[in-house]
Amino acid sequence: MDIAEAKILWNDNGPVRVVSMNDEEGPEERALTNSFGACNIEWAEGTELDRIKMLFSLYVHLTRECGLPAADVHAAFMEIDQYAELVAYQANDVPVID
Repeated sequence: MDIAEAKILWNDNGPVRVVSMNDEEGPEERALTNSFGACNIEWAEGTELDRIKMLFSLYVHLTRECGLPAADVHAAFMEIDQYAELVAYQANDVPVID
């Protein structure tokens, strides 16, 4: 999904999920108590680069502050097109930012 539509949901002890802001949440998603992304004004009004920066800041928060496994956060974030593209670039040792 496009990063502009991505809503990240999680509990402090896991799991973490990425859903589209336009999709109706099911019971599993409604059970997650924290959210960030397309449901926030700074995300909605930000540029794509702003959103990518916020996403990586959230990655650090989820893994360091909440203690969620990096592999779980990464797997959830792979649902976001721009994140998956950046990971693919890095895997090929292509610099993302000059």
